[in-house]
This record gives sequence, C-alpha cells and structure tokens, in this order.
Amino acid sequence: MKKYSLIAIGAMCVLLAYGTADARRVMVDLTATQLRTATVMNQSGYVLEIVVPRVLVGKELFGAYLELYVDSDAVEVANQVNESPRLDIHALSSAVEGTVGEQAVGTPAMGAPNVVLGENRKVVRDISEIVRNYLSAPSSNHGLVIGSLTGSRDGRFTIASDVLGQGTVARLIFHYGD
Repeated sequence: MKKYSLIAIGAMCVLLAYGTADARRVMVDLTATQLRTATVMNQSGYVLEIVVPRVLVGKELFGAYLELYVDSDAVEVANQVNESPRLDIHALSSAVEGTVGEQAVGTPAMGAPNVVLGENRKVVRDISEIVRNYLSAPSSNHGLVIGSLTGSRDGRFTIASDVLGQGTVARLIFHYGD
C-alpha cells in the first residue's frame, strides 16, 4: 500500500511541475548535418550537435529530453553476449575533431542506459542537467557524445535516421516556465 501511495504522490508532483498554466514546451528536430560518426574511447560512436533555443534563456527549465531511435546489436566479450547493451549519452566537455578521448566526456544523461537488441528502438534520456549547464555557460555547449562508452555491457548502435521523418535523426524536447 505504501508503494502505491508514494507512486501517486510522485505522479501528483510531476503533474504540478509540468501541468501548471505557466508550463510551456518547445521541440527541436536535429538533422543528419548535426550528427557525425566518431571514434569514442576506442569504440564507434556519434557526436551530436545540440541546439538550445534562445527562448529558454532566463526561463526556468523543468526538463530537457533527447529522443532518438537506434538499431542495436550485441557484442561478444569474454565469450558472453550481452542481450541488453548499454547506450551512454554524455555532454562533451570540450570541442573535439575525430577521436573523442575520456577527458572530453562530461556530464552523463539521466535514465536507464540499456537498450533491447533490435531495430528502431526508441531511446529517451533526460538531459536536463546538461542543458542547464549550457544555459548558464553557453560556450560549454560542445554537443553530446553517444555510444557504448563505459566498456560495461558493450553493444553496437546505429542511429536510425528514417523513424522521426523529414531527415530528423533526434529530437530535443524542452519543458520550461517563466
């Protein structure tokens, strides 16, 4: 009974935070021109340039989310195949060209990092803290790095570019208020 009461209280808090009359939402579609493949900590990965809308400057950010679709494959490590590989998403802490080293990997996105094997797997990650950092220091926005970065539960990921439509490879969703 306590578990359901806590869930109900949590749901009410979310509704109060996002369901107020002052809450607004803006979405930004990111295209293939904002995505590039990269070697990330000796693995195949991506660097995604993110755009933080000017409308968010001086506003209260309730939440920021990255939505994308990936095809995921297992990688055999030490004679074991991982059925749920880990897709890591982090802020880039500095501008990089080519290879992304460990020193350039910054704040992680929040959320469950594991992805079920298969095609067109929807991934939504909370990047609120990353965006708040970008809003407070715009010059720190070097984009996001995406891939199997930790060496834990390795997998191969390909960002599916045909699911969101019209050349969109990822979508940013921002919830904010005055």
